[in-house]
Amino acid sequence: MKYYIRTLFMVLATVLLSSCLFHRQMSWLMEVEIVNNAPCFLIPADVKTRNHHMSNNGLMISKWVDGSYQTIWTAQIMGRKNHVSVIPGKCLVNDFDDWQEGQYTIDTGIWFDSETDQRLYYAEFSLIRDPQTQQLKLSDQRRIK
Repeated sequence: MKYYIRTLFMVLATVLLSSCLFHRQMSWLMEVEIVNNAPCFLIPADVKTRNHHMSNNGLMISKWVDGSYQTIWTAQIMGRKNHVSVIPGKCLVNDFDDWQEGQYTIDTGIWFDSETDQRLYYAEFSLIRDPQTQQLKLSDQRRIK
């Protein structure tokens, strides 16, 4: 498991550093909705995502604990041939099921057209529990200060 986290960190660091060198936007925001009492993460449709084949090679979820974000779950990094297809506006495949109240971040890399280009997507959000229904919902406070 540590190997996968280390590899994911190295890939993310490489993407971030290469973006700085070429003055490209480093990351893009994902949309977050609640579906079936759990967060759903969507890649927005824009000029880049339209008419391109997109695939996802994993997610990393972190939660704010004791003054810093701690990684609480990562999707296993899959081989090059096993990427999961992504459709803009549809929930990303996500097997994490232990959502609680709190502040979270999620990061993912999306490959375009058989790995010719990649974007790093992220979202920051807070979950609260509705006192009447006990269902999770998004807090109005979307960004962590």
